[in-house]
Amino acid sequence: MRLNEDKKEPFDCRVMNTVINIITEFYESEGNDCILIFHCSDDWGQDKKLKRAKRFDLWFGHASGKFSFKKYNEEIDIHEIVDGEDIVTDKEYLSLILEGGNKNIEMVLDEFQEIKNHYSGDK
Repeated sequence: MRLNEDKKEPFDCRVMNTVINIITEFYESEGNDCILIFHCSDDWGQDKKLKRAKRFDLWFGHASGKFSFKKYNEEIDIHEIVDGEDIVTDKEYLSLILEGGNKNIEMVLDEFQEIKNHYSGDK
């Protein structure tokens, strides 16, 4: 387990509303055939990407009744070969967010799997 990964933080609905508003504005300006991929990263070296992924799911779950978004998650094991042995060295967390009216959902889901496969090295 990672340090502070499961530390409880207070729920802040203002942050949730800001994130949901950004997603809503994205689809209003770009149209419902666009896609949004969310990647929880550790750019600042704080090792909190699992916590971010869970928090984003929580926010999205609270707002899902108000909007017609669909969210698909992928947890990706990053593999590395060390001394001839395949070991999992890290995890990445991706989410695909689609507007409910997207007519290309099957094609988009196939492409999302391709992105996952690229990340994990399964070519």
